[in-house]
Amino acid sequence: MSQDATKSSKAIPLKIPEHQDSSSGTETQVEKQVDLPPSDDDARFWTRPKIKQYWHSANNIDTSVLFVDLLYVGIIAVNADTTIEGPTRTAFLRFSVTFLPTWKIWSDISILVSQFEIGNVTERSIILFILACLVGYTTNIHSALCTTYAQLVAFYLAARIAVAIVTVVLAIFIPRIRPIMLLNLISIIIPMAFWVRSCFLDIYTREPLIWLAICWAVDVQDRLQRVGAFVSLIFGYSVVGILYQSLRKFGLNAFFGKAVLALVQEFCFNWIYFDVDEKYHQAQPAKRHTISAVLWFNAHLPFIMSYTLSSAALSKLVVAHDCPNAGSKASRRRVKRSSRRV
Repeated sequence: MSQDATKSSKAIPLKIPEHQDSSSGTETQVEKQVDLPPSDDDARFWTRPKIKQYWHSANNIDTSVLFVDLLYVGIIAVNADTTIEGPTRTAFLRFSVTFLPTWKIWSDISILVSQFEIGNVTERSIILFILACLVGYTTNIHSALCTTYAQLVAFYLAARIAVAIVTVVLAIFIPRIRPIMLLNLISIIIPMAFWVRSCFLDIYTREPLIWLAICWAVDVQDRLQRVGAFVSLIFGYSVVGILYQSLRKFGLNAFFGKAVLALVQEFCFNWIYFDVDEKYHQAQPAKRHTISAVLWFNAHLPFIMSYTLSSAALSKLVVAHDCPNAGSKASRRRVKRSSRRV
């Protein structure tokens, strides 16, 4: 391993005064090894790209990952809630078209943060620019198939261009991953041509190009840990969706019962997916065979999308007046005005 591959602490010998002899007035010096803190590149404008060495700092958690995850939970909520407000064929098509590109952007950021050193000002500025494009993409979801489609595609392509630039830089400065980076660059450029062409077509003829661009960009190279991390985000959104505010003195009613039942359901899904499934299988399907890996990754995409929509629908069912102990007509009107208060 090269010395500049990782940020490692250095141990240097130092002579430290141990005690003072009262009779002679001299100090006894003992040589000890003192660990100095690692060098910090956070204040530098630019440093050479490096691959993270997980065996050296496996327990270090980058706060950028947590920040991106929190932002993406909010984006999932906006997209799913917008679809559930009017569950039509057009709404589901809009959800499918807009959900998959955001997943790709999240995956790109996860790769950059988890596999490469993101410490200097330039690298963090690139991450911030991609997040800003993701926010702009989200603000144009509601009318994506009508008036704001061009703006939506523009923000998405801006994020992908930033990722393409980073890919070129990594290919230049890290020769051992150059072939993989060049393949990733091709997988970015070709779908961009489909997206640009779709902006000049009407809503009915652009749909085949959209699906071509999405299917080309969403590949099976998403690693097992990243898919599990994404599923954990969906589970986190589903738990947040069942929370509501009660306006009554004694809140043990049908709304609370439905929230607890929804919580039990989400807890069991999380338990089965992360604990039971991994514990009682000798190997994950993604690690057994190439065919099982392809099936496993492709099955996760409709699972994640359907679970997201079901979680958004469940948040509406929790505050719905669909049982005798759910309040009066006055409370129905109050729920409509404040959607999450009962």
